Amino acid sequence: MRQHHLLCRSNIDIPENMPRPESEFPPRMKDHSLINFVTTTTSSKKDLMDLQLARYIFSTNTPFAAVEHPEFVKFVQMLLPGYRLPSRHQIGGTLLDHVYDQIHEDCRQRLQDKTVSMMLDGWSNIHNEPVICVSVVTSDGENYLIDTVDTSGYSHTAEYLQSVALASAQLAEQRFGCKIGSLVTDNAANMTKMRRIMMEDGNEIITYGCSAHYLNLLVKDVEVADVKGTIVTINKYFRNVHLPAAWYKSNGGKKLVLPIDVRWNTLSDCFQSYLDNWSIILRTCEEHRTDIDTEIFSKVQNISLKRRVEEYLMLIKPIAVALDKIQNDSTTISHAVEIWKELEQTYIDNGCTNILGKVRIRAKQALTPFHLLANLIDPTCSGKSLSNVEIDIALSYLLKIMNMHFRL
Repeated sequence: MRQHHLLCRSNIDIPENMPRPESEFPPRMKDHSLINFVTTTTSSKKDLMDLQLARYIFSTNTPFAAVEHPEFVKFVQMLLPGYRLPSRHQIGGTLLDHVYDQIHEDCRQRLQDKTVSMMLDGWSNIHNEPVICVSVVTSDGENYLIDTVDTSGYSHTAEYLQSVALASAQLAEQRFGCKIGSLVTDNAANMTKMRRIMMEDGNEIITYGCSAHYLNLLVKDVEVADVKGTIVTINKYFRNVHLPAAWYKSNGGKKLVLPIDVRWNTLSDCFQSYLDNWSIILRTCEEHRTDIDTEIFSKVQNISLKRRVEEYLMLIKPIAVALDKIQNDSTTISHAVEIWKELEQTYIDNGCTNILGKVRIRAKQALTPFHLLANLIDPTCSGKSLSNVEIDIALSYLLKIMNMHFRL
C-alpha cells in the first residue's frame, strides 16, 4: 500500500502556477515558551501574600514554625505552586516589624487629635511576670493598646502607679497624637489611692473607678459563702465525676456552670444552671442512689438549700443585669449613673431593703462629680434621675472646671 501511494504521487503532474490547498491544521506556533503552562508569582505579589500570611499568624497566635510544617507547605503548593512560603525566621523578624509599623501608623492616624479615655490594668503573662497594660478608648468605642509596662522588681505602690500612668499619657500624646482626657482603673486599694493623689495634685486628667468592677464587688458584698460553696460542690460533682456526669447527661441535663473570679456574672449563671437542672439532678440521684455520693445526695434533696439558692439568686440577678448593661460597648459614664439608679430602684421595688445600704455605698464610690455632670448635660439623660443634691454637686464641679481653664 505504501509503495502504491508513493508511485501514484510521483506520477501526478501539478502545474507550478496552481495554488496549493491550505492545510487543514493551523501553522505551528513559533513561540516554544512554557510561560503559559507555569504559575508564577511576581515579587510584589509575594510581598503582599507574605504580609497577609504574617497578619493571620499574629492575630491567631499561631506558632511561627507552622509555616514550615510539611502538610501546610503541601497545602499552599496545591493552592499556588509558584508561591514560596517565608521561613519562620522571616515571620518573626522582618515581617513582624513590617506589620507592627503598619498597625502603629494606622492607629496613629485614627487617634490623631482625638481626646480619649485611658485604661490601666495589671496582669501576669504566661511566665507569671507582672505587666501593666495601657489602652485607650475613643468616643466611638474603638479600643487601642498603646503600651505594656514590665513592672518586675517594682512594688505596685500608688506613687509608682501614678508615674506609670503619667508616662503612658505622655507616650500616647507623643506617639499617637491623642490627648488623654480621663483615666479609669480597677478599684484595688493602690489604684484608688493613685487616683486620689492625681486629683489632689491638680492634674487635668479626670480619674475614676470602673463601675463594672464596683458591681462585681457588690456581688461579693451580698455573698452567702456556705450557699455558694455547696452549689459549686454539687455542680462540680455532676460535671467532673465520670459516671454521675454520664447519668446526668443521659437524663437530659444541660451544662452546669462553675463561677470564675475573672469572669463576672458566672456566679449568677452557676446558680441559674443549678436551679434549671435541679429536677434532673434529683432524678439522677434517685435512679443511682447506691452509687451517688451520700453527701451530694443529701444536699440535692435539701429543699431548704434550694430555697436559699432561689433567694440568693434573686439578690444578685439585678446586679448581673446591671453588669451586662454597663459592659455594653455603647454605654457611657452618663448612662452608668442611670444604671446605678435603676439598680437601687429595683431593690426598692423588690422589697430587698436589707442590701440597699451596700448598693448605695458602692454607687457613691463609683459615681464621681464628673459622672453626675456628664449625666446632667447628656441630652439622652438630662439629669432626670439626679437628686437636687447631686445636681448641685454637678454644677459646682462645672464651675470648678471653668475656673481652672478660664481663670474666672
